[in-house]
Amino acid sequence: MQTNDVKSPGQKFREALKTESPLQIVGAINANHALLAQQAVLHPSLEYNRLANTPVDEFMDLLVI
Repeated sequence: MQTNDVKSPGQKFREALKTESPLQIVGAINANHALLAQQAVLHPSLEYNRLANTPVDEFMDLLVI
């Protein structure tokens, strides 16, 4: 019997953050910009994403990887 391990894009993103170093982010010019983008989205003090004004977890679930 197969198990359906359906993961949301946000779950895939969090797994990639744990396993990939540095994480390649589309649109980042270089590794430093990728790190800055990663920190901007995942910074624990940010309750809302600055761009979309949505909760960070909801924003990460919208990401397509």
